[in-house]
Amino acid sequence: MTAKIIKHFEDLISQYDAYIFSVRGVFYEDEIVYEDAIQVIKNLSNLRKSVGMLSNARERSEEMMKFLESIGITPPHYQALMTAGEATYQHLSRQNDIRHAVLGKKCYFLGPQNGVRFLKDLNVNRTDLIEEASFILVYGSDGIHAKASDYRSILEQGLRHHIPMICISREPVSDGLEATALNPAKIGEAYEKMGGTVFVHGKPNASLFLKTSKDMNVADIKRVLVVGDSLNADIAGAKAAHMKSMLILSHLTRAELKLRQKNPSLEEIRDMAHEKGYNPLYIMSHLTW
Repeated sequence: MTAKIIKHFEDLISQYDAYIFSVRGVFYEDEIVYEDAIQVIKNLSNLRKSVGMLSNARERSEEMMKFLESIGITPPHYQALMTAGEATYQHLSRQNDIRHAVLGKKCYFLGPQNGVRFLKDLNVNRTDLIEEASFILVYGSDGIHAKASDYRSILEQGLRHHIPMICISREPVSDGLEATALNPAKIGEAYEKMGGTVFVHGKPNASLFLKTSKDMNVADIKRVLVVGDSLNADIAGAKAAHMKSMLILSHLTRAELKLRQKNPSLEEIRDMAHEKGYNPLYIMSHLTW
């Protein structure tokens, strides 16, 4: 099915009861807040539509809520909020599924020093000796090592002791604008290539989309529209959850399609996305009512 190019979001409101929005790339980018996009959220709220916010941020939902408030999106405007960090925290806290129940309680933390607060109130013990750990938690770069290969000695030790890894988010951008940004995904991918076991939270996992829709009290996922800027995370995740999707263009979209030096039309972007196996139902250049 060929994606429809949409100019006004209001043209779709009769077709859907609920909407799940990505945050970065849709409502802000490079410290620029998109007021037109925020107005869409407010209009949907006035129409009593259900709205959920789903982010691949490693921070927990409480921190994301504060950020959303800072750009003008407050809880009355949405009914559900989930981040990759929140999903990770909840699974580690409850350990009520077989994947997490076997992890144990000793955590080797990979990330910046200020990220250690993520472990607060979790029933785990942090260790600085990887051979003592029962699992590795990758929050991000430690601020010292710039490439995934710089962690090779640590990963080799983890592999030698058969230690599983929890990776907060996997949003693969192998080429483009984020190629130099060492996110949890890159460390997780390196560990997997070495033969390690990696558990991943965050988009495009279908479970996050389904959990968000459940928190919104959605009765029929066929009446849910996912709106995001990432083909790898949002469009693929919506497909995995059997939901319809809309692609919003951003720097990330262009990076995924390797369009840094080009300025293609929406029709060309639609065709390129289709060639790569991504089929959003709609495409907009930016979110506007």
